[in-house]
Amino acid sequence: MSFEKAIEKLSPLSEYSIYILLSLYDGEKHGYGVIVKTREWTDGKTELKTATVYAAINRFIDYGLVVHAKEFEGKKYYKITDEGIAFLKHEHNKIRLLNNNIEAVMHEEEL
Repeated sequence: MSFEKAIEKLSPLSEYSIYILLSLYDGEKHGYGVIVKTREWTDGKTELKTATVYAAINRFIDYGLVVHAKEFEGKKYYKITDEGIAFLKHEHNKIRLLNNNIEAVMHEEEL
């Protein structure tokens, strides 16, 4: 599927989905590796479930954002594609804009 179709159908991503893509941006991982990395990044505040991770990965595969990279010791490893990186950057830009607007409005209230 096209990048535009992914934007149309998947954006905006949930926090969980962003962490899943971000963890694959950090390097190839199997599903449990995604869970561990997310837990590490969030100091345990975000706990992904196995079913959530694999449902998202399969959806990302359908849209060409993630591919199966290899199988090692019975575990499937996944990696983000160039389209997945572009999609993650798109989501990051949206979050950055949102954050800037929140900061501006909240700062105005403090004055």
